[in-house]
Amino acid sequence: MYATQYDVEIIGTLGNDNLKGTNGNDLIRGLDGDDKINGKKGNDCIIGGLGDDKIHGGDGDDTIEGNEGDDKINSGKGNDNIFGGDGDDKINGGKDNDTISGGLGNDKIHGASGDDTLLGDDGNDRIHGGKGNDIIDGGPQTDRCTGGSGNNTITNCEIDDKKMEDEDDEDEDDKGKDDKNNGKGKSKNKK
Repeated sequence: MYATQYDVEIIGTLGNDNLKGTNGNDLIRGLDGDDKINGKKGNDCIIGGLGDDKIHGGDGDDTIEGNEGDDKINSGKGNDNIFGGDGDDKINGGKDNDTISGGLGNDKIHGASGDDTLLGDDGNDRIHGGKGNDIIDGGPQTDRCTGGSGNNTITNCEIDDKKMEDEDDEDEDDKGKDDKNNGKGKSKNKK
């Protein structure tokens, strides 16, 4: 994660920080405290640290690690790699192709647009693919998942049938198709 050359390194304190990146490629470390971090533009590496952090990646292909705490992470534009870490995190992908791993805890993950890879990992997670052809793997615990529009592959999840039915009703021309493998529960497909 640290091998890339960064234009600027920004390091927070042990308190609650408000950290903003530059328009270049930044390395931002929040350390302890409940931090607010905005990467702005560039291909950034953002590490929240301890505490309940609010992180926005901004534009660019970012690597974001929430670390410990109940973090809220929004990826922004770009093909981002996000790891929630320990805690009950809320993670939102952006318009492009993101890879999101929830880590430990009961996470809420939303892929948004793009062809995303969404991994719940440990914990009882809720995962929604959004638009695009997504790969969703809930992990070893009891996870509830919806694919959204697009042709999705869903494994190790209980399908949230009510939400899936609502989405299917809106999707009259059958644009989306979900393949469910090795999961718990059952899936309904309307045709």
